[in-house]
Amino acid sequence: MSGDGSTSSNLMVDGFTKNLAANVQVVGDERGMFDRATAKAAAAKMIQAHPDLQYAFVANEDMAFGVRQAFDAAGAYSVKIVTVNGTDQGLAALKTGSSRRRSPTRSRTWEHWR
Repeated sequence: MSGDGSTSSNLMVDGFTKNLAANVQVVGDERGMFDRATAKAAAAKMIQAHPDLQYAFVANEDMAFGVRQAFDAAGAYSVKIVTVNGTDQGLAALKTGSSRRRSPTRSRTWEHWR
């Protein structure tokens, strides 16, 4: 899920997708507009269109919280979310264990945010 279509957002998403393994298929790119509610609505549409989704890259931690809410509401608890930043709320999720993994590139995979 990209941000707002700005150059910096596009560069981040493009850099991520261009470095995925060859066997990974990108099935969509919705704009979350760097807004939790907008990202949540976009993620709800995404999980309906792709119920077998396994991972979602979200270009902002605040959007990732909304995306997790949408996936959980759809029963898609196993979808892993990869995101970036380092907000207080995101770091707190890592510390409490509600966010389970952190990659060495400062992106985070949030498996079970609730």
